[in-house]
Amino acid sequence: DVGDHVAARPRVVPGLPPVRWIGAHGLTGYAIDTDGGLWAWGSRLVLDPAAGSAPVPIRIPLPGPALAVSGTHAIVGATGTAARRSG
Repeated sequence: DVGDHVAARPRVVPGLPPVRWIGAHGLTGYAIDTDGGLWAWGSRLVLDPAAGSAPVPIRIPLPGPALAVSGTHAIVGATGTAARRSG
């Protein structure tokens, strides 16, 4: 929910696949799924400015798997990196 940015307890994010990492920057939530896909939701999606706000997670297109997210930057690995890291 874009209007609710604070929660006292963890909750399920509808529309989000199984993830290996989840975090936030400002009013945007970020997650990296088990295949290295980057997902974002909330206000001010700075990694995909064309998206504006998204009340549900949207996948951010990247040239390779997301390895980490810090603030407004994503670290992207070579194709196949996520599979090697999880194995």
